[in-house]
Amino acid sequence: MTNPTIQTDLSEILKDIKQSLSSIDNRLNHLEVSQARLEEKFEAQENILTDVKDTQKGLVKDVNDLKGAKSLIIPLIVAVATSLITLLIRAVPSP
Repeated sequence: MTNPTIQTDLSEILKDIKQSLSSIDNRLNHLEVSQARLEEKFEAQENILTDVKDTQKGLVKDVNDLKGAKSLIIPLIVAVATSLITLLIRAVPSP
């Protein structure tokens, strides 16, 4: 058996290879651009998360401050109520 001879122009083969490489290069460029966009979005999300964490810390501090103020308000209300009741009792004439 003899091997058949295939005749193909070398320039056609090189042209096909060049087209394939060009296609691969275009897809790689597209992937790189997409990756850069994703990295930008990721960085933006990190910044938003940092802002949310900072806000949360501030809110926790404010809530703790309110709890401290709440513990002061109740004794003040009791003191004012006691003063008012004392004034009302003294304002009533004794029989």
